[in-house]
Amino acid sequence: MCRSLIDDGTHDFLTARGIAVLNASPLSMGLLTKRGPPTWHPARPETRRACAAAAAYCEEQGVDISTLALAFCLEQPSIATTLVSTASLARMRHDVEVAQGAHPLSPHERAVLAEVQARFFSSAALSTPSWEGFEVAEYHAGVGKALLARWYARKAAARTAAAAGGESEAAAAAAAANAVEL
Repeated sequence: MCRSLIDDGTHDFLTARGIAVLNASPLSMGLLTKRGPPTWHPARPETRRACAAAAAYCEEQGVDISTLALAFCLEQPSIATTLVSTASLARMRHDVEVAQGAHPLSPHERAVLAEVQARFFSSAALSTPSWEGFEVAEYHAGVGKALLARWYARKAAARTAAAAGGESEAAAAAAAANAVEL
């Protein structure tokens, strides 16, 4: 999320070195929409719950959470570029109009934005504002298990070949058992 880079100091670190920051997902890959993220989204359950609660609160207030998220990102002066995507032509038109200033946030929307930030996304409300590292840890755990399973299978094949008496087969199988493929 755009905010996590701001809150953790990464944004300041990069801009101080003249490195432009691009925001590739102002809606956090669907987290900050009424419909929510796709099932494959890498966010932690805590982040999913906070975003769903924020979207419900916005809807109760008659405010579109996606508009708030996009406006928040566009208002960050040192974000060089914010990329948007959507499957809806009407939504794309709306987002372009927001980016061009045709739909500035109303005082009510600004108040809802402030409440959403404080209630759902502050460090007190959300222990980890991003999913960084979460998906990677799960992926590595899965890959690690797969590599271990493959290693044990090859080791067993080497033992079987050695027991069968094929010395060169056993050596080849042992070498294969010790090789690590990615």
